[in-house]
Amino acid sequence: MKNYKYKNFIFFWISQSVSELGSSMTAYALIIWAYTKTNSVVAVSFITFFSYLPYILGSIFVGQFVDKHNKKNIMLICDLGAALCSIVVLVLVVNEKLEIYQIYIVNLILGFMNSFQSPAEDIAVGIIVDNDFYSRASGMNSFSNSLNTVFTPVITSFVMSFIGLKGVIVIDLITFTFAFIFLLFFIKIPEEISSKCTEGVFKGVDHGVMFLKNHKLILYLIISIAVLNLISTLTYENILTPMILARSSNNYSILGIVNGVLGLGGILGGFFVSIKKLNIDSKK
Repeated sequence: MKNYKYKNFIFFWISQSVSELGSSMTAYALIIWAYTKTNSVVAVSFITFFSYLPYILGSIFVGQFVDKHNKKNIMLICDLGAALCSIVVLVLVVNEKLEIYQIYIVNLILGFMNSFQSPAEDIAVGIIVDNDFYSRASGMNSFSNSLNTVFTPVITSFVMSFIGLKGVIVIDLITFTFAFIFLLFFIKIPEEISSKCTEGVFKGVDHGVMFLKNHKLILYLIISIAVLNLISTLTYENILTPMILARSSNNYSILGIVNGVLGLGGILGGFFVSIKKLNIDSKK
């Protein structure tokens, strides 16, 4: 049974990692497009802002909703919504009608979708994977995220050099199709809807606040991570891409190399966690 559940997770992990690569490529390409079109750091910063704003606001309330409903269906619906956004952007690019404000609108929608997708995916992993494998699964997720960090800028820069933005979006749609079919037909996610999930959304928020009040260490951890992420987003993450493009005469390849190197540390960390957990399990 454990081997079946872990095999189920492997299929889930591969499909979601492939889909995430496509989504990351489109997001990366849109940032490059926005800067080369506007030469404005502020314009690029607003792309990130409109992605995170609905995600942050939605995350406060969606937890109770996700607990009450089918996680697989939530992920499928969010994937469809993201794919529709990509199709809209592709149509605008092909017809040379894409404007910066349209990217902001698309990112608002994607951020809202991600506020449902992310907790549903996290809960799904917890359901699929046994506790004995959870650390290894976490390491594999970290590894795939870092692998995407390395390959996203490299592949995106290569594709944009030959095909342009529309080529990147087409690849995104192909990866979406692959992940959607896998999730729909081949991945089993047992439903574990709690009997306690009968209260309203705001009541669930109250329970969350009370939980954090009673568990101060978790509260402090959340606050510290939030502050670090805020500082990182306001400075390093927003400034890096425009700075590299400005200093390299909008050279996509140099930007891809810089971002690729940044992901190597994450790959090594995720690989180390997975291997370390595997060795510990084998000794048991």
